[in-house]
Amino acid sequence: MRMDQKQLPRDADGKYPAYAWPGGYPIFYMAADDSVVCSTCANSPDYRTWNEDDIEHILVASDINWESTDLYCDDCGERIESAYADDDDTTEGGVS
Repeated sequence: MRMDQKQLPRDADGKYPAYAWPGGYPIFYMAADDSVVCSTCANSPDYRTWNEDDIEHILVASDINWESTDLYCDDCGERIESAYADDDDTTEGGVS
């Protein structure tokens, strides 16, 4: 579900959460250019400022990574944790 960046859920401290509550499920974010963003990068200064001219850094949606072991942040390259997939199913390079 896409929504305005200003409407994306935030923690009490104003940061984009890494985990959904209740449940503790891992959250990832989508930028306007359809890139996948981890919560660490979503909370970086590049994404925390609103800039309509830089669609790469406008967050438009968030979702839970239920089972994908192949979901990586397009900014930092880190694998985004999944709620139910077995982490042992992932080998180096993201190939299962």
